[in-house]
Amino acid sequence: MLTRDFLINADCKSAFGDIDESLLWSPEQRAASLAATLACRPDSGPVWIFGYGSLMWNPAMVYDDACTGTLEGWHRAFCLRLTAGRGTACQPGRMLALKQGGRTTGLAYRIPQEDTAQELTLLWKREMITGCYLPTWCRLTLDDGREIHALVFIMDPRHPQYEADTRPQVIAPLIARASGPLGTNAQYLFSLEAQLKKLGMADESLDTLVGRCGRVWCRESPATGRTRGATPRQHNSARAASEGQHFVCLQGPLGQLNQRADGNPVNQRQVGYPAAVGTGFAQFHGNILGGEDLQHLLNVVAFGRFLAV
Repeated sequence: MLTRDFLINADCKSAFGDIDESLLWSPEQRAASLAATLACRPDSGPVWIFGYGSLMWNPAMVYDDACTGTLEGWHRAFCLRLTAGRGTACQPGRMLALKQGGRTTGLAYRIPQEDTAQELTLLWKREMITGCYLPTWCRLTLDDGREIHALVFIMDPRHPQYEADTRPQVIAPLIARASGPLGTNAQYLFSLEAQLKKLGMADESLDTLVGRCGRVWCRESPATGRTRGATPRQHNSARAASEGQHFVCLQGPLGQLNQRADGNPVNQRQVGYPAAVGTGFAQFHGNILGGEDLQHLLNVVAFGRFLAV
């Protein structure tokens, strides 16, 4: 889990995984990039940061105001090849960025002016490890009616890890299988979906990607690539979840949640309980999910989508 303390103490050469030294930015490069960005600051007021990915549920920064808002002209895309953090060079995943066109909803954070230097230094350490983004000042419309300039991290298409092909059928298997020191790539995707639903933000392309990842999870272990050997009933349950049916179906020592997100009881004949779940969800998924992964999946369950296996 990426935390504020982690960012403060992290050695970027090793904390995020094995990063190609030719890609890794030095502290001096990050400082120069930050200085150049601040030199283009459109006004002298407090700095706002626009979060469209993990900053939405894990800002790990000091802020004194936050508001949902819309960024015009850019859309979410998993267009960054992920070889550290939640992926490796041997099993790369995909990380979220922004590509030109469309619109993006997210959360904007206002940094107190006295904390600007420290908070932006930490943010650069988080986002600019390899200089893959173009920090850009963009006009943002907040949902409370305010118009602000916010700092937005947009994908640099010149970066060696930029991937133009973001079709769901291409990237879903990569996301489903990748993992690294910060957790699994799928965990990131599910957390993003959960946060968007919590904030009432719709993203059909993300829903499609989650569904495809669910179908990959039905067939394979994201950690090993081996077939899970699930029963037909388990496959049917997983397929229903991956196709967007919102339900939870969980038994064992972690509790019993046999209720749909809308409050109606689950039709057991339609859903079907995975036979091994009764022995303990954590134990059954021990070779796939554990610790932080398990907690994140439970967070997804809390928002009404359970990817059964």
